[in-house]
Amino acid sequence: MYVLGGEDNDRLALFSVERYNAERKRWELVAPMRQRRDWLAAAVLDGRLYAMGGCDEYSIDLKTVERYDAVRNVWEAVADLNTARHGCAAAVLDGKLYVLGGWTDKHETLSSVECYDVERNEWELVGAMNHGRGFAAAAVLEGELYVMGGGYENDNDLDSLEKYDAERDVWVELEDEGATLRVCRNGHVAAVV
Repeated sequence: MYVLGGEDNDRLALFSVERYNAERKRWELVAPMRQRRDWLAAAVLDGRLYAMGGCDEYSIDLKTVERYDAVRNVWEAVADLNTARHGCAAAVLDGKLYVLGGWTDKHETLSSVECYDVERNEWELVGAMNHGRGFAAAAVLEGELYVMGGGYENDNDLDSLEKYDAERDVWVELEDEGATLRVCRNGHVAAVV
């Protein structure tokens, strides 16, 4: 279990990374990220931890991405995102890493979605979501990628749920009865049990 980035009591973006050692029942510092990151996204692909986007210590949006190798205790840069973003969501589907939505430093929400191909070390823009979503949650359930909620322009939060159709490269908004969240929200997370 890892905790990476965020901000300290002085609101300074952090580059420190901590790993919980369950055997010793304590947190340990591991190699710091190469760049300070707050409001970033993180996910694990092929046993490696990825840190994507976020804001730096000057609140400038980042498009940089780095990957942690726990065996070597080292972070390495990988290809940049196409769009700088913070407050984005991330998930892994079919061996590919997805970064969804987020905010720009101009306080605009993004509907764009990027997909990382490890073999090519390349981010590709894929089908955009139907709504811009900042601080939304994403999860994979039964082999399907979903995104839910999130902040939208003018400080409005969303209650909608979208599912990615990878074959057609489109997002489908689920409008069945009960498909929307009961409460509009942003800044939340989702997990599959």
